[in-house]
Amino acid sequence: MSGIFQALQWVKEDTPIHRLDPRSKMVWSICVLLMVILTWDPFILALVTLSLIPFVFLGKATSRLFQALKSMLFFVIILFALEVLYFGWYFGFIATMKFVLATSIFSIFFLTTHIDDFAAALNSLRIPFEFTFVLVTSAKYIPILFWEIQDITDAYKARGIELEKSVWKRIRSYATMLVPLIIVTTRRALTMAEAMEARAFGYQRKRTTYRQLHMHLPDYALMIVSVALTTGIILL
Repeated sequence: MSGIFQALQWVKEDTPIHRLDPRSKMVWSICVLLMVILTWDPFILALVTLSLIPFVFLGKATSRLFQALKSMLFFVIILFALEVLYFGWYFGFIATMKFVLATSIFSIFFLTTHIDDFAAALNSLRIPFEFTFVLVTSAKYIPILFWEIQDITDAYKARGIELEKSVWKRIRSYATMLVPLIIVTTRRALTMAEAMEARAFGYQRKRTTYRQLHMHLPDYALMIVSVALTTGIILL
């Protein structure tokens, strides 16, 4: 699996970051993301970068995070070049830094938070279950879609179709994969729709949840510190 998909893939670990309530990590992620979006001060961005280091090491996400950033190096270089071309070196560096920080924040959250815990957190915030189901199902389908593409690629190679040619021929070869990929995706969607209909999805408005979330002292401390720091930086 590529680094980008691994950046969004939960890994089972027994760490202080994994044990945090997903709601507290959501508040932390939103607060840090707000600081990254609202500021253009390199000093504040450097402080945000330093604040992410404990989460990366305590959550044992160092290798996967670096692998994800490495896989996105081409896009980062393109972004930096465009920003420098149109806005200069300073804004190019700041914009690239903000993009890398935003990507790191989302990666840390999804690496240390199970997707079902994330769904339970959204349900506890009174978000409609239909929206939560669509969001969670889409997130779960991302690695499955990648595996489908890999299977189609292997089938092409088994039939003697060369994919490692020139860039233009490679693009044309990969374009032909859209048809089998659409067919496989449609079949999977129809199967899921039939399963949902067989289970009377949406009939019962009041639902119970299998995963029960509980806030503890570290969760409250993380939320208070995150909100306080974000509010202070916004006021400054």
